[in-house]
Formats: sequence, C-alpha cells, structure tokens
Amino acid sequence: MSQTHLPAPGGRPKSSALLIGVAIGVLVIAGAGVIWMMMLNKPAPVATQPSEPAKPVAVVLDGPAIEADATALINLFKDKQEEAEAKYNGKVVDVTGSISAKLDGNLDGTRAIALEGGVQRFAGVRCVLKEANYFQLADLERGETVTIRGRCEGLTTDVVLRDCAVIRKVP
Repeated sequence: MSQTHLPAPGGRPKSSALLIGVAIGVLVIAGAGVIWMMMLNKPAPVATQPSEPAKPVAVVLDGPAIEADATALINLFKDKQEEAEAKYNGKVVDVTGSISAKLDGNLDGTRAIALEGGVQRFAGVRCVLKEANYFQLADLERGETVTIRGRCEGLTTDVVLRDCAVIRKVP
C-alpha cells in the first residue's frame, strides 16, 4: 500500500487559506478606498438658475401685406368706400397707428386693439387679435404707436381687421 503524506497541522494548506483570505481582504479594502475617493472627488453640483418660461411667439399672417396708416385708412373708407374696399378688403394689411383702447372681452369673446384714426372722434381701426396672440395685450399701453398685421374685412362703424398680431412697436 502506498502511503499518502498528509500535511502536518499548521502545514501548507493552512497558510494558503490564510494567504487567500488576506488577498481578499486587501481587495475589499482597496475597492472601498477607490469608491470612497470617487465620492470625495465627484464634481460639485452646478447651481442652476430657475429658467424663465418661454415667451410666447405671435402668430402672424403670411404673405405680402399692404402698408397703411390708421388715419389714412379710415379716411379712405369714409370718403371713398368703393375704392377702399377694392384695395383692402380680404387683403393682409400692416396698419400703423396710436392705440386708443384695448378691447379685452368683446361680446363675441374676442379681444381687440382700437387704433385712433379719421376725423370722426369715434371712428378708428379695430384690430381683432388671433386668439393665440391675446398675450400681446399685456405689453401694450394706450397712446403707444404700433404696427398691426391683419386681414381687412371692411367698414362697419370702424375699419375691421381680423386674425391680427402686433408686429412691432414704433418708437
């Protein structure tokens, strides 16, 4: 029978187990150290400013527009209605004038800007805003001069423009 040599107590197998245990312990400690260093060295959070809400953008009619002064427009409709209707009705018009009133909540639920014009005290140009452009009323004051783009519908008591947008304030 052959004899198998078993290691004596405290021999090689015990030191191998100890060496493996120490190696695992060193790896665990090193890994914990690396994670700790990563936590210490992470970039500081960037202070963010609360962002301002996006400002709405006016919805403006496309295409070429006929430029007109509010006073000249109302006077033409009052004095030469047929000529004015042929030139302006159904067309896109950029009308410039002084704001006489902001009409917030007409009977039909629309909002409009009245521009002064004409020789008659109550005659003017009524610019009915496109619903998407109602926000523009907040930035306007009576007496300011503006240019408004809209589609001319003709004369009632005022010259009426619909689907309007303020395209610029005139200094």
